[in-house]
Amino acid sequence: MRVAFANMLFSLCSEVPEADVDRITGALGYRMGRRFFKGAVPYGGPCWPRDNRAFSVFMDAVGVPSLMPRTIDLCNEEHGRYILRKVLAATKREDVVGILGLSYKPGTGVIERSFGIDLADWLVGDGRRVVAWDPLAIPAARGILNGRASYASVPEECLRASKAVVIVNPMRELEAIDWSSASATTVLDPWRCLSPEAVSKIGKYVAMGRGNGGAVKEWRSEEFASKLGLLNS
Repeated sequence: MRVAFANMLFSLCSEVPEADVDRITGALGYRMGRRFFKGAVPYGGPCWPRDNRAFSVFMDAVGVPSLMPRTIDLCNEEHGRYILRKVLAATKREDVVGILGLSYKPGTGVIERSFGIDLADWLVGDGRRVVAWDPLAIPAARGILNGRASYASVPEECLRASKAVVIVNPMRELEAIDWSSASATTVLDPWRCLSPEAVSKIGKYVAMGRGNGGAVKEWRSEEFASKLGLLNS
């Protein structure tokens, strides 16, 4: 529930100029705590998706409405599609998209319900070519993606080959990457985890969850202002 709520704020802040999801979750964190409260990618893995759905079934079995856990599951799925749409908007058919991180979280080779695997599969389905790098999960990914993606032996190879790269996992290995290899690449960072030094070497860096690059005054066009006016009607 916390992850889904933070990711909802992530999507909202991505569309509003000068908004910053980290400022909002940081402010709310004083009351709600900070654990698992960062807008980024959907949750995955062998536990949370399974347990949330099992909880829904149990609630139905005992006659308690399961709307909340089922809605959380739907929100988590839609958030992945939201990030997919952003990647598709930054590329065109036949472009190479790089994925940094295939496991469901850093420090493991487990790919069960991994967003990195889902994203690779979706991108291929939308006509993109995928090259991926992960320090631990490539052997498992080969069996699941079954030839639909290629794999880089080092992350710099992934950066150089790609039109756009998505940082799926905020791995500690990112600190050692030579980001000048992305001098002609768009890097989409849902975690906003790269240092200013790394960002300075990248062709185009997109800190997802921080505005849409416009100005508030221009964003509040007459058409949009009329939509907001409905709130007062």
